[in-house]
Amino acid sequence: MDVIEVAILDHAQQNSDWWQQNREHLCFHHEGALCYFAIRAFTISPQLNLELIGRLLCDKNLLEFELSFELAALIQASFIYLDQQTQAAVMATIQTVWEDSETEGDISSWTLKKRAEYISAIPCHLRSKEVQAVLDTFEKQNGAVIRQPTIRSRGGTVVAPFSFEVFINTNDDGVIRLLNHYSEYHRGFDDFLIGGKDEVGRQLREAASRHPTRFLGLLKSHWINIPLNFTNDIMDGIATYLEHSYGNLKASDKWTPIEQPDAPTLANQVLDELQRHSAHWRLNRSAANALEGCAHVIEDTQNAARLVFMAISYGYKSEETTIRGDDVDLLTAGINMKGGKVAEALMILANNLHERKIELPELLPPTLRLFASNGHPAIRALILRRLPYLQSQNSELGWEIFHRTTQYAEGLWESAERCLYYAYHDNFERIAPSLERIRYEGSDKDKETWGRISALSALTGHIEILDLIDDLKVLDNSEAWHGAASVWTHTGNIRKHREQCFEGIKAGLQARDDHATAVARKVGNIFRENKPPIAFPIALIRRLFSIFENDSEDKHHRLYGFNEWLNTTSQRDPDLALAATEIYLAYVRRADPYFHDHDNHLVQLATRLFTEAEEREESDQGAMLERVVSVQDLLLSLGLNSINDWLKTAERQ
Repeated sequence: MDVIEVAILDHAQQNSDWWQQNREHLCFHHEGALCYFAIRAFTISPQLNLELIGRLLCDKNLLEFELSFELAALIQASFIYLDQQTQAAVMATIQTVWEDSETEGDISSWTLKKRAEYISAIPCHLRSKEVQAVLDTFEKQNGAVIRQPTIRSRGGTVVAPFSFEVFINTNDDGVIRLLNHYSEYHRGFDDFLIGGKDEVGRQLREAASRHPTRFLGLLKSHWINIPLNFTNDIMDGIATYLEHSYGNLKASDKWTPIEQPDAPTLANQVLDELQRHSAHWRLNRSAANALEGCAHVIEDTQNAARLVFMAISYGYKSEETTIRGDDVDLLTAGINMKGGKVAEALMILANNLHERKIELPELLPPTLRLFASNGHPAIRALILRRLPYLQSQNSELGWEIFHRTTQYAEGLWESAERCLYYAYHDNFERIAPSLERIRYEGSDKDKETWGRISALSALTGHIEILDLIDDLKVLDNSEAWHGAASVWTHTGNIRKHREQCFEGIKAGLQARDDHATAVARKVGNIFRENKPPIAFPIALIRRLFSIFENDSEDKHHRLYGFNEWLNTTSQRDPDLALAATEIYLAYVRRADPYFHDHDNHLVQLATRLFTEAEEREESDQGAMLERVVSVQDLLLSLGLNSINDWLKTAERQ
């Protein structure tokens, strides 16, 4: 097209016979590109083409076409050469463009803009009063007209040129031809939203994940004919099959394998391929994915040893994560690293072999030690995630790996918490040194782990509760109080260790303001348990709402379930329910949190309290009834519609 344009412009400048014979056909052609070429030629050589230019500029449909910038340039170059009659006709036509879009004589701002762009191209001394008025109206509203080409953006999702089913339904030779075609394929402008090599690779992975043995066979029999980037896609697809079928990778509803080969046999064939072309697969990301997939299904020491041998080189490779950001935690970073994938593979393999009572290969323990000493914390975090089971099955190896992994533990104690949790009850002596390290060396976030595990250890008698409270006061850290409070406010722990849990909660609520707030936010969870409800001491309720009143953050959602707790408690302990309601409503009146009677619990509460107060009226001289009436009045003053409806119903009865 570029060559055609150059040729047309050259003929126009020479005013050749060819140009004189074809120019009319070009400028009124239905193909926009040819029309564009003619307008460009007229703009460069206007004086030789005035008759056609006049006809062109009086064509309303053309003026409304997408060549408005080029037509304005033509007006600017040629208008001075047109006769007065033609000039008047052009200006009249300009005043009618896009008139179909006008509503009841009102000109839209967009239509006014398009007309003003054309008018601004006319030399000012040649404009009629009418077109000048149009231009003046626009410029008064929007400023001077600036003509520029219309550049439109295009967007959408890039899709593959064909689906994975093409690979499934094509014979091996056809697959190879497709891969070679797209290996050097370069997308052109006309391929908008139609992908090339990368998108074809994704479809190849999908095909291999559904028919793993066939595409694994392609690697064996057609290796030299398959572009290397596509060999990675095939291996990724096979790894995806293993992860979907035997690992933790969730498959979409549309994923259905064509075959389900014997898993250990498939793993053996994958390891054969990794050894067959070891130069390519060494330290390869797709190979790392395949090792993780195979680790789920290996059932013999020999193949386990092969996997471990291939994994060793990843342990010596220094690597940085491919993703970064404030929201990226260590586990997310690790699973996106080649070394992280292999570390996962080794832990999966060790745990599966222990579960099947299969002897570990000789190289596995030292390789685990190698990865446990890796310099990147994300890889060590992945090891810690799967370590508790290994510790339960192979205590000596498991704890050795734990201590190696946490040797430099900054940022890792959160990942290590499960290891501590599963050991605190029966093996406290093993975790005690780690608790001391967290206490003195850990970050603020690590202190939460220390507080939680220490509080659990106190429940089992390994630590005295008063000593723990003293340590919390000395540590002076809100995260530590928050971690301990998560244990004390767990309703199961309160039922078994009521006195100790309330001792800890009391100390937390009486601590420094920020510490007390951290504990108070956890205490709110107690009120969500109503089968049966926890009898919470009224003195602590009073202190709790005092803290809430001084805490300006998240005041609208911290009391979820409290209305139901009051209602349920009124059936077992009406005095506690009434006293707590009085404290609660006084807080609501002062602090103005979100207040709503969900499921009419406050109505039911008022009914029960009135019933109880009427039964006691003679014995307490109406003291409780007076308090209940005050509660009712306060509920009405707070605008609770459910109480108002309840009173109207009671009046009718």
